[in-house]
Amino acid sequence: MRKVNGPRKLKHNVHRYTKNCNGFIQCTDKNCRFFAKQLRPPLDLEQIKKQCTVIGCMNCGGYLEHVDTCTVAAHYCFRGMKCTVEQIGTHNHAQYLSKHLSEEEKDMLAERLRVDPTVTPKAAIRGNNRRTGEVVDSVIDINPILATRDRTEYELNKIHEEIDIPRRGEFLGEFGKIMNTCPNYFLHAQVVPSSFLIIYRSPTINGYCRFQDFPAVTDVTYKAVEKGHYVCTAVIYVPELKRHTAIFQALLGGQKEEYFSQYFFAFFVDHKVRLDGTNFFLGMMLDFSMAQVNGFQQAYKRYTGKDDGMRYVKDCYMHWMQSVQRINSNHNIIKPEESAQFQKLVYVIRTTKDTDEFCRSCKELVTRYKYTYKWIKWWLQPTISSMTFQHCTSMNDTLQRHLYRTTNAVESFHHDLYRNMVHSLPLSLALPQLLNYIQSDVRILANYEEHAVPSTYNRVPRPKKKKTSSKKEVNDGRPLDITKELVDENIVLDLSYFDGQKIQDHTLSEKKKISRKKSVVSTKKLSEEILTASSHNSIGIPDERTVHLLDMKVEPFDIEELERMTKEVETGTEEVTQRIMCMDMKEVDQKECKEEKNNKII
Repeated sequence: MRKVNGPRKLKHNVHRYTKNCNGFIQCTDKNCRFFAKQLRPPLDLEQIKKQCTVIGCMNCGGYLEHVDTCTVAAHYCFRGMKCTVEQIGTHNHAQYLSKHLSEEEKDMLAERLRVDPTVTPKAAIRGNNRRTGEVVDSVIDINPILATRDRTEYELNKIHEEIDIPRRGEFLGEFGKIMNTCPNYFLHAQVVPSSFLIIYRSPTINGYCRFQDFPAVTDVTYKAVEKGHYVCTAVIYVPELKRHTAIFQALLGGQKEEYFSQYFFAFFVDHKVRLDGTNFFLGMMLDFSMAQVNGFQQAYKRYTGKDDGMRYVKDCYMHWMQSVQRINSNHNIIKPEESAQFQKLVYVIRTTKDTDEFCRSCKELVTRYKYTYKWIKWWLQPTISSMTFQHCTSMNDTLQRHLYRTTNAVESFHHDLYRNMVHSLPLSLALPQLLNYIQSDVRILANYEEHAVPSTYNRVPRPKKKKTSSKKEVNDGRPLDITKELVDENIVLDLSYFDGQKIQDHTLSEKKKISRKKSVVSTKKLSEEILTASSHNSIGIPDERTVHLLDMKVEPFDIEELERMTKEVETGTEEVTQRIMCMDMKEVDQKECKEEKNNKII
């Protein structure tokens, strides 16, 4: 409704507003799904004109018609803190959908948010509970206007503020509360948006770290917390738990060298890392992230004053093999027939310690497969090659001979972490769950030490049952289109198969086989029907011109002929079957049937 006049100040401090109904707008295109649909117009007349001529219909984009024939007026009277509305007349159009949520609808949406504080607008519209995975009522059931994702996001943000649920980015106010619940856990905290780094660990985990026996494994994940932040975790094998556990963790505002430098330096200081003597530091396993490797070197130099930090860094063999496999499977770079030779070359490059053989293999690789130049050049960077190739390595012998070859331990930790917490949580909700995950292992270790209760009874893994192999069903609707089926050096090309007349004859013969096969099957069914009917001495023949038997159109038999055929069936003669087959195959090959019948008559 548009404002006509007001506010008019009346007696006794009464203010009065008057608004008239703007009518409705509708699409004039008969092919549009919104044709003659009465929609709410904008408030201002200029906006209505713009909506009708410039913006147009939201469905088809055509012109809209403004029907301003509604004579309803509303008087709003304000007396102090009270307002009364008086409507004059009746609307000549349908009731519009409310643009605002009622108090009851707001309460329903707030209850939905309390059950799942991390719900996103998309999940709220679809009706998914991100915590439990259950299907819940969609917010569209509360009010259809919430089908618009932007409107749902706006309403959710308003309720977040009202019920004091932290939103994404609102972490500073909650961090103090978290620190009070977990004293002595935090070592470093920078919560400035331009420099975000929080380092924490369990204060009692140091006594279970056997650095001389097992290297620490470090990696970064991004799924556990909100977008733009990362979780860096260092794990080590703890015999008391019979598995790896987190001994050091940090929330990062990005993957920068300075963050990793502070992280690893805090690791060295907190665990009082020794490079010799008892419980000496065996090493750290990393992937090939330049930021992580450079950060480790900076922290090592700052802690020890030496430049030989790469002696204590070991790479992940799985990351190397995945890169090799990606290159090997790219047939624009490596042809299928040269795959084995490529694998031999990269194996020699990785394992050889001889300088001449290493250089010769690298040159041969680039010469034979020129598109691998940029790939092998990346791997030959000083820090990367020192971790990867035995010829270039400066790794200490104990770490190099150790059984650990991959970072699967920390990858497994992240996988278990994803199963026990919701993905992409705001920092204020994710950090308590991360701390609780670390505390759970500490509680298990304390219980083991005090009451001798093991973390698991399965000291020896139980033998797994051998899976019975089942034959895979082949899809007959797919042509031969894979290399294994197509590439055959002994294939013999029969070009005569593609002659036009031969293909046509082959097609006709296949059609004839199919039609004859169908006719034989239908003939057998028809003979069975007659035999069954004759045994009961009752054969019903309708009066219609044709009989529908077994979904086939069969011409009706002559009554006298049918009686004679029935007697022959009872005596066991085989002539009936031949006649029936001849009559049934009349539609398939009428000419052959006539010749056979004439021969029998003669």
